[in-house]
Amino acid sequence: MLKKLTHNIKRCIPHITVRSRRKVEQDLLKNQLVIDDIGIVLWEMDFDAKTSINPKSKVIWSNEFREMLGFENEQDFPNLLGSWSARLHPEDKDYALDSLKEYMDDNSEEKPYDIEYRLLPKNGEYKHFNARGAALRDYNGAPVRMVGSLIDISDKRNLEEVVLEHKKGLEKKQIILDSLYNVGTALLTANKNTFSKIFIKSMGVLGKVIKADRVQIWRNENVGDNLHFTLSDEWLSETGNKLEFTPKCNTYPYDAVPGWEDKLRRVKHINNPIIDLLPHEYSFFNRHGVKTLLIIPLFKNEYLWGFLRVDDCQNERIFSSDEVFDVNTAGQFFAFALIFRESLDAANNEIHKNYELTHWYRSILDALPIPISVTDAEMKLTFVNSAIENMVGKKRENIYGERCSVLGTEICNTANCGIACAKRFVNRTFFKSSGKSYQVDVSKLDDLQGETAGYVEVIQDISEPAIHRELNSEGTRDSAGVMH
Repeated sequence: MLKKLTHNIKRCIPHITVRSRRKVEQDLLKNQLVIDDIGIVLWEMDFDAKTSINPKSKVIWSNEFREMLGFENEQDFPNLLGSWSARLHPEDKDYALDSLKEYMDDNSEEKPYDIEYRLLPKNGEYKHFNARGAALRDYNGAPVRMVGSLIDISDKRNLEEVVLEHKKGLEKKQIILDSLYNVGTALLTANKNTFSKIFIKSMGVLGKVIKADRVQIWRNENVGDNLHFTLSDEWLSETGNKLEFTPKCNTYPYDAVPGWEDKLRRVKHINNPIIDLLPHEYSFFNRHGVKTLLIIPLFKNEYLWGFLRVDDCQNERIFSSDEVFDVNTAGQFFAFALIFRESLDAANNEIHKNYELTHWYRSILDALPIPISVTDAEMKLTFVNSAIENMVGKKRENIYGERCSVLGTEICNTANCGIACAKRFVNRTFFKSSGKSYQVDVSKLDDLQGETAGYVEVIQDISEPAIHRELNSEGTRDSAGVMH
């Protein structure tokens, strides 16, 4: 636009002097910048044969420019290029100066001057700015004067950073949820050996997501009159594998760490670099190469069943509240899975499942915030958890025996039905309801003879947060779709 404007000026007012024409062109360019960007601040720079890009080059900074950076007058922000360049962020300084020089040296004027960088205002907190400009050149293409604009885009960049961090957090949670889903599927369908492999792998997913080196589950048991904790399951990173080996079923009395039994019973987690622990606690964990420790209590009914322990053996830190939440969610599910699997294994040796098995089956699935339904081979509901009840507003007793279409989603009785897709070997589909987006994962259930006995459907809310949706409004998903 600016190049076209300059061309039109030269064509329409050839009768005025070179000096007058440059003055008119400069004023028109300045006005054009203001029209294009309401609220911007301006600066000007004159050139002659001796002008170079250096801190002593003269630049006319407007009063609005100074005010944007928190300065009052020419005394505290002189009309020199160095006033600006000295306040550039160290990571942006070379780029900003090189971009200005490259633009001035580009006689073709094909590449516009339009860059972003960070500047340090007087208050000492860096802000993000967008700088644009245009140069008036002589007939040989050499710059005569440059007019530039600056606009504060800090709010936009900060918003994008918040969205990016939130997106990363959602991605981590999705990874953990997918892993727990695999444990849940194995819990219901796999044999004991297969379940153990999937279980340890899922512990590893948790460890990798929060960058830990050791994830352990310890169970409580009474030895004589004292309560002890015994190692049940463990995952180790490459670093963890190089440290002192802890034999499975290794048992320690709670007396080795006085006060911890009471703290865990009160549902208090422990989240510290071990250097901050008491001397006897530090000695206990230091010999295992632990730098930072996170312990989450695990309960069966109202009794302390054991704890999940996460070790960082490389860094001293405190796990974030989001990490503690994720570890706690995974830990409670791990405990439920182990307890339920033990009950399931015991029940397989009996003719009838006992009440405790049924109780744990329902309790585990009801404890999950993810809607889960189970149907028989005829697509009739045999089980739904509390999350399904909350989603559809119906009690499970009123829909058992009904076809799964009673759930009333937009993909029911269509080709995108989760079970219909699973029969075509497509295990994931999507739907929308009440302004939210959902993902449906389906697994086939086989009986002891290997015949299809039914299906498990897991529904996850994958809606993006409002702030993310606003920035990505052009990238929304169709109302229903199938991922192959």
